Amino acid sequence: MTKLRALSAFPLAGVTTCLTASFVALGCMGTETGNPIGDSGPGDEQVIEGVPVGEQCELAVTELDWDEDWGPGFSAADVAAHFPDELTTTLRFHETTSLSYGPESGFGEIEVSIEPRERAYVVGPEPQAGNDGPVSEGPVGDYGSECARTLHVESKVTLKSSGGALDDTFLVTLATRVFADTTHTHFRVPVDALHGDLHAELDLPEGQSLASPLDLEVEMWLSPAGLTAALRIASDVVDENDAPVASSPIALGRFPADQPCGLGAHFLEGDQTLHSFSHAEVVERLMAASGEEWTYEHQDGTTELSWSLPDAPVSGCVGAEQTGVEFLTPLVIESADGSVDGTFMVNVYATGNADGTFSALQIAGGAYEQDIADAQDLGERYGITDPAPLDGYVGGMTDFLVDVTREPWGIFRYAGLTQDDCSDASQSCEGMLQTVLFGAHFGDPRNGYELVPVDE
Repeated sequence: MTKLRALSAFPLAGVTTCLTASFVALGCMGTETGNPIGDSGPGDEQVIEGVPVGEQCELAVTELDWDEDWGPGFSAADVAAHFPDELTTTLRFHETTSLSYGPESGFGEIEVSIEPRERAYVVGPEPQAGNDGPVSEGPVGDYGSECARTLHVESKVTLKSSGGALDDTFLVTLATRVFADTTHTHFRVPVDALHGDLHAELDLPEGQSLASPLDLEVEMWLSPAGLTAALRIASDVVDENDAPVASSPIALGRFPADQPCGLGAHFLEGDQTLHSFSHAEVVERLMAASGEEWTYEHQDGTTELSWSLPDAPVSGCVGAEQTGVEFLTPLVIESADGSVDGTFMVNVYATGNADGTFSALQIAGGAYEQDIADAQDLGERYGITDPAPLDGYVGGMTDFLVDVTREPWGIFRYAGLTQDDCSDASQSCEGMLQTVLFGAHFGDPRNGYELVPVDE
């Protein structure tokens, strides 16, 4: 039977964390315990250990019951239910001049199996002063990505490559912080401790040497859109004075062999979805606001402003933890009264929540030219058919924004810029002052775009 090992592990935010042996990931120094982790619990105390991480926060590890819900409303059992018992995918080993390795190279296959062990932990910030609630409570992202709470599911992960380089079972945790069906693991193990036939030798500059054996580093993302993983060789290098030399892990391989969006992301086409999100839905929701009646902000009257995006379904990369996307696209725009007629580039931006709703969904475009020579054709560039001249201004700006996250609203402005002379020390200095020459809106603009009453 393959011997299980406690490994050096890395949390989702990429910050190395060292935990007690009761937790599954041990060894910030890269050492190996050589012992499997037993089935006994962590003891009578709920919080196993507080772990300082950088200067951002202090994390604590709390063991959960297997079926106990945590913050987002799912349990470790729910997470484990999405693990595939086994799968086979393509494997590609990279060519590199600084690393010699074998016995495999080029393309092959790899078998992956995951066996949960019905133990789970929450890693998150310590309760704040005066708050006696459990560490598992509270929104996931309150403390930023480095300190975000994560749910860790203890599992045996087996990797077996077709050429014999890998034939090993590792005891690690698969972690999630948003979705029950999306997990991540990142760990290291010494190459010479592997049961497979992988061997590697690093070509170092003169005067440098290894302070410890080379490690195999494995990083793996699993989501409804598939699996992406990377294999790397990590080293601890010193100079002739035994001073540490900064070095990054060297890419060894990846699976599957084709990863058009890189590690932890997937390419979605047309109506394909990930966590109930699709590019097609984003375009459809934005297009629903086309044809709204816009009211002139600094002129009398109203007009209907309509626009269109490319007809073909938009495709792009989406991260395994995302329900969102960002891409540039031409926007064709025209108004019923002829005041606007043109095409310009806009940014489509969408992010979603775990429940399938959107936290942001908008189109934005515009330019800010502080040099009057660059601003002269600004109005025409953004589809204004008869823009007011910028005589007497030092620059110009445009902004176009449509937001349909909740109640739809939009704003479209063309303005001249003048420099505040800031000569009166008793008055606040505004920097560049904007004089709106063309302004239209629909709905109730917000997020800093609230309308300012026009001076009489």
